[in-house]
Amino acid sequence: MNTLRGIWDQIGSIIINKLKIHILENHFEDIIKFFSKRLHMAVGRYCNSLPRHIIESENEDLATLAQLELIETIKNWNSLENEELWPFAQARIVGAMRDHIRFMTKSNPSTIYQWVVDQAQNYVSDQSKDDDITDQLKDELSGAMTILSDREAYIVKAHSIHDLTFKAIGEKINLSESQVSRVYKKCVDALRVEIEKKSLK
Repeated sequence: MNTLRGIWDQIGSIIINKLKIHILENHFEDIIKFFSKRLHMAVGRYCNSLPRHIIESENEDLATLAQLELIETIKNWNSLENEELWPFAQARIVGAMRDHIRFMTKSNPSTIYQWVVDQAQNYVSDQSKDDDITDQLKDELSGAMTILSDREAYIVKAHSIHDLTFKAIGEKINLSESQVSRVYKKCVDALRVEIEKKSLK
Protein backbone atom coordinates (compact mmCIF):
# COMPACT_ATOMS: atom_id res chain seq x y z
CA MET A 1 0.00 0.00 0.00
CA ASN A 2 2.77 2.41 0.94
CA THR A 3 4.59 1.48 -2.24
CA LEU A 4 1.52 2.24 -4.39
CA ARG A 5 1.02 5.55 -2.58
CA GLY A 6 4.64 6.47 -3.15
CA ILE A 7 4.40 5.65 -6.84
CA TRP A 8 1.23 7.74 -7.17
CA ASP A 9 2.85 10.68 -5.37
CA GLN A 10 5.61 10.57 -7.97
CA ILE A 11 3.56 10.16 -11.14
CA GLY A 12 0.01 11.19 -10.18
CA SER A 13 0.31 14.82 -11.23
CA ILE A 14 1.89 13.79 -14.53
CA ILE A 15 -0.98 11.42 -15.30
CA ILE A 16 -3.61 14.02 -14.39
CA ASN A 17 -1.95 16.67 -16.54
CA LYS A 18 -1.80 14.31 -19.51
CA LEU A 19 -5.48 13.51 -19.03
CA LYS A 20 -6.34 17.20 -18.93
CA ILE A 21 -4.36 17.85 -22.11
CA HIS A 22 -6.13 14.95 -23.85
CA ILE A 23 -9.56 16.17 -22.74
CA LEU A 24 -8.89 19.77 -23.79
CA GLU A 25 -7.49 18.77 -27.16
CA ASN A 26 -10.23 16.29 -28.02
CA HIS A 27 -13.30 17.50 -26.18
CA PHE A 28 -13.08 21.30 -26.18
CA GLU A 29 -16.54 21.80 -27.69
CA ASP A 30 -18.07 19.31 -25.26
CA ILE A 31 -16.57 21.21 -22.33
CA ILE A 32 -17.92 24.55 -23.56
CA LYS A 33 -21.32 22.99 -24.23
CA PHE A 34 -21.43 21.42 -20.76
CA PHE A 35 -20.65 24.71 -19.05
CA SER A 36 -22.47 26.96 -21.54
CA LYS A 37 -25.43 27.75 -19.30
CA ARG A 38 -23.23 28.62 -16.33
CA LEU A 39 -20.92 30.69 -18.52
CA HIS A 40 -23.88 32.60 -19.94
CA MET A 41 -25.23 33.26 -16.46
CA ALA A 42 -21.85 34.43 -15.14
CA VAL A 43 -21.40 36.88 -18.03
CA GLY A 44 -25.01 38.04 -17.77
CA ARG A 45 -24.81 38.73 -14.04
CA TYR A 46 -21.62 40.73 -14.48
CA CYS A 47 -23.02 42.68 -17.43
CA ASN A 48 -26.00 43.71 -15.31
CA SER A 49 -23.63 45.99 -13.39
CA LEU A 50 -22.36 47.73 -16.54
CA PRO A 51 -23.79 50.61 -18.60
CA ARG A 52 -25.66 49.54 -21.73
CA HIS A 53 -23.06 51.11 -24.03
CA ILE A 54 -20.28 49.00 -22.57
CA ILE A 55 -22.41 45.86 -22.72
CA GLU A 56 -23.10 46.43 -26.43
CA SER A 57 -19.43 46.84 -27.28
CA GLU A 58 -17.89 44.32 -24.88
CA ASN A 59 -20.49 41.56 -24.46
CA GLU A 60 -19.02 39.26 -27.12
CA ASP A 61 -15.49 39.82 -25.85
CA LEU A 62 -16.59 39.03 -22.29
CA ALA A 63 -18.28 35.82 -23.44
CA THR A 64 -15.12 34.74 -25.25
CA LEU A 65 -13.00 35.74 -22.28
CA ALA A 66 -15.18 33.62 -19.99
CA GLN A 67 -14.63 30.57 -22.18
CA LEU A 68 -10.88 31.11 -22.31
CA GLU A 69 -10.70 31.60 -18.55
CA LEU A 70 -12.62 28.35 -18.04
CA ILE A 71 -10.01 26.52 -20.11
CA GLU A 72 -7.19 28.16 -18.15
CA THR A 73 -8.92 27.10 -14.95
CA ILE A 74 -9.03 23.50 -16.10
CA LYS A 75 -5.32 23.66 -16.88
CA ASN A 76 -4.56 24.86 -13.36
CA TRP A 77 -7.22 22.84 -11.54
CA ASN A 78 -5.97 20.37 -8.95
CA SER A 79 -8.75 17.77 -8.98
CA LEU A 80 -7.21 15.94 -6.05
CA GLU A 81 -7.60 18.94 -3.74
CA ASN A 82 -10.80 20.43 -5.22
CA GLU A 83 -13.41 18.08 -6.62
CA GLU A 84 -15.64 20.91 -7.84
CA LEU A 85 -14.27 22.85 -10.81
CA TRP A 86 -16.98 25.51 -11.29
CA PRO A 87 -16.59 27.55 -8.05
CA PHE A 88 -12.89 27.94 -8.85
CA ALA A 89 -13.63 28.76 -12.50
CA GLN A 90 -16.41 31.23 -11.68
CA ALA A 91 -14.18 33.26 -9.37
CA ARG A 92 -11.47 33.44 -12.01
CA ILE A 93 -13.96 34.33 -14.76
CA VAL A 94 -15.45 37.23 -12.80
CA GLY A 95 -11.98 38.49 -11.95
CA ALA A 96 -10.89 38.29 -15.59
CA MET A 97 -13.98 40.18 -16.79
CA ARG A 98 -13.48 42.86 -14.16
CA ASP A 99 -9.82 43.28 -15.17
CA HIS A 100 -10.83 43.49 -18.84
CA ILE A 101 -13.36 46.25 -18.23
CA ARG A 102 -10.97 48.15 -15.98
CA PHE A 103 -8.35 47.98 -18.71
CA MET A 104 -10.78 49.12 -21.40
CA THR A 105 -12.18 52.06 -19.44
CA LYS A 106 -9.10 52.74 -17.27
CA SER A 107 -11.43 53.69 -14.44
CA ASN A 108 -14.71 52.78 -12.78
CA PRO A 109 -16.64 50.99 -15.55
CA SER A 110 -20.04 51.62 -14.00
CA THR A 111 -19.84 55.41 -14.01
CA ILE A 112 -17.43 57.00 -16.48
CA TYR A 113 -18.98 55.98 -19.77
CA GLN A 114 -22.49 56.65 -18.55
CA TRP A 115 -21.54 60.06 -17.16
CA VAL A 116 -19.91 61.25 -20.38
CA VAL A 117 -22.71 59.87 -22.53
CA ASP A 118 -25.39 61.47 -20.34
CA GLN A 119 -23.70 64.86 -20.46
CA ALA A 120 -23.13 64.66 -24.21
CA GLN A 121 -26.73 63.62 -24.73
CA ASN A 122 -28.00 66.57 -22.70
CA TYR A 123 -25.83 68.96 -24.66
CA VAL A 124 -26.47 67.67 -28.16
CA SER A 125 -30.13 66.71 -28.00
CA ASP A 126 -31.56 69.51 -25.87
CA GLN A 127 -29.42 72.62 -26.08
CA SER A 128 -32.47 74.91 -26.01
CA LYS A 129 -33.60 74.01 -22.48
CA ASP A 130 -31.63 76.28 -20.18
CA ASP A 131 -33.54 74.99 -17.18
CA ASP A 132 -32.02 71.55 -17.64
CA ILE A 133 -28.49 72.44 -18.77
CA THR A 134 -26.39 75.22 -17.33
CA ASP A 135 -24.44 77.58 -19.55
CA GLN A 136 -21.24 76.37 -17.94
CA LEU A 137 -21.99 72.77 -18.80
CA LYS A 138 -22.84 73.77 -22.36
CA ASP A 139 -19.53 75.56 -22.72
CA GLU A 140 -17.55 72.67 -21.26
CA LEU A 141 -19.18 70.08 -23.48
CA SER A 142 -19.07 72.32 -26.54
CA GLY A 143 -15.35 72.76 -26.04
CA ALA A 144 -14.81 69.07 -25.46
CA MET A 145 -16.74 68.05 -28.59
CA THR A 146 -14.54 70.29 -30.75
CA ILE A 147 -11.56 68.00 -30.18
CA LEU A 148 -13.34 65.32 -32.19
CA SER A 149 -13.25 65.06 -35.96
CA ASP A 150 -16.53 65.24 -37.87
CA ARG A 151 -16.60 61.47 -38.22
CA GLU A 152 -15.81 60.91 -34.54
CA ALA A 153 -18.49 63.40 -33.48
CA TYR A 154 -20.98 61.62 -35.74
CA ILE A 155 -20.19 58.24 -34.18
CA VAL A 156 -20.60 59.58 -30.63
CA LYS A 157 -23.89 61.31 -31.44
CA ALA A 158 -25.27 58.42 -33.50
CA HIS A 159 -24.60 55.89 -30.75
CA SER A 160 -25.34 57.88 -27.60
CA ILE A 161 -28.12 60.16 -28.87
CA HIS A 162 -29.82 58.26 -31.70
CA ASP A 163 -29.17 54.84 -30.13
CA LEU A 164 -27.73 53.33 -33.32
CA THR A 165 -25.70 50.17 -32.94
CA PHE A 166 -22.05 50.10 -33.93
CA LYS A 167 -22.97 47.82 -36.82
CA ALA A 168 -25.60 50.25 -38.16
CA ILE A 169 -23.19 53.17 -37.83
CA GLY A 170 -20.46 51.24 -39.61
CA GLU A 171 -22.75 50.52 -42.55
CA LYS A 172 -23.41 54.23 -42.94
CA ILE A 173 -19.76 55.33 -42.88
CA ASN A 174 -18.14 52.23 -44.40
CA LEU A 175 -16.39 50.94 -41.28
CA SER A 176 -16.58 47.56 -39.60
CA GLU A 177 -18.48 47.14 -36.34
CA SER A 178 -15.25 46.62 -34.39
CA GLN A 179 -13.67 49.73 -35.95
CA VAL A 180 -16.65 51.86 -34.92
CA SER A 181 -16.50 50.40 -31.43
CA ARG A 182 -12.82 51.31 -31.10
CA VAL A 183 -13.39 54.85 -32.40
CA TYR A 184 -16.28 55.32 -29.97
CA LYS A 185 -14.24 54.16 -26.98
CA LYS A 186 -11.35 56.41 -27.97
CA CYS A 187 -13.69 59.40 -28.30
CA VAL A 188 -15.36 58.81 -24.95
CA ASP A 189 -11.99 58.58 -23.24
CA ALA A 190 -10.87 61.76 -25.02
CA LEU A 191 -14.03 63.61 -23.97
CA ARG A 192 -13.62 62.51 -20.38
CA VAL A 193 -10.00 63.62 -20.26
CA GLU A 194 -10.80 66.96 -21.94
CA ILE A 195 -13.66 67.76 -19.57
CA GLU A 196 -11.66 66.76 -16.50
CA LYS A 197 -8.71 68.82 -17.73
CA LYS A 198 -10.86 71.90 -18.20
CA SER A 199 -12.51 71.46 -14.79
CA LEU A 200 -9.10 71.63 -13.11
CA LYS A 201 -8.23 74.98 -14.63
